[in-house]
Amino acid sequence: MSWLVPLLLRVVVAQVVAPTLQKILAATHGREERFLLQFVAATVIAIGVGMWSGATLNQWTFVAAGLGALSALGAYCQWRAMHLSLSRYALCTWMDDLSAMFLGWAVLGEGRFFNGLLVAGILLAFGVTITLLIRDCRRKTDKRIESTMAFVLWVAGFSATYGVVVFSIRALALRDVMDIGSFVVGWYPGATSVGVIILLRKRMIKGLDVLTLRDVWFSVALGAVIVAALAAHVWVLQLAPIIATQAIFLIAETTLPGLIGLYFFNEKKDLALVDYGFFALGLVAVLMIALSL
Repeated sequence: MSWLVPLLLRVVVAQVVAPTLQKILAATHGREERFLLQFVAATVIAIGVGMWSGATLNQWTFVAAGLGALSALGAYCQWRAMHLSLSRYALCTWMDDLSAMFLGWAVLGEGRFFNGLLVAGILLAFGVTITLLIRDCRRKTDKRIESTMAFVLWVAGFSATYGVVVFSIRALALRDVMDIGSFVVGWYPGATSVGVIILLRKRMIKGLDVLTLRDVWFSVALGAVIVAALAAHVWVLQLAPIIATQAIFLIAETTLPGLIGLYFFNEKKDLALVDYGFFALGLVAVLMIALSL
């Protein structure tokens, strides 16, 4: 059960702290500039953590950099899908978890972890997630998608990309070829490089002078948070199979940000009693998965 410690840490950092900071910054200007500063800060922090932990650089560091770059491409596909239709994108957020779990089962042989309680927990997790997303989508109004095929391709892009990235992290963890510090040292320079190239090619950066000191501090803080989230994710994948961890992350990313918006930022949500019932079922699914291993 030691894997529950990094899993809980990752959930808190990635699904509670990060969305809170992102929400605080959401209404400010300079979104692309803040995105750039956030990843530059994450790179500097990752290198600092690596130096402090005595990280070693070898060929696997470049593999981590490649995965970071691939993750940045996945983030771009995700952004494009959200731009075409935010509500319909929300209905597809579970697909990257499913692709990672499929690769874990098909390539890494994680089917050996299956038992009745785990399978029931996974099915319940996906059932709750998809039901909540459908109910949320029906509450939203959204513009008609201009190109359905383009939307499908962008969704396929981020689903496949993120699935491969998570699968690869788990595969590297099983081979025990690098520690967490060495991994983040490679990851963030790769991710930041691709992110900068995309932003510059799209001419989205107008200049960091548009940022206030508050923007800078919050962006740097968010950079530290995403480094911690990645480190915790690598840590938990060293200890537990993808088929279990991703199902729990799926529940967390579906429910926690919405609850934070509702109770901490007083966002108006048309939640019915049945929605809270589904939240409770999501918690049951998490407990079933945790107890199954």
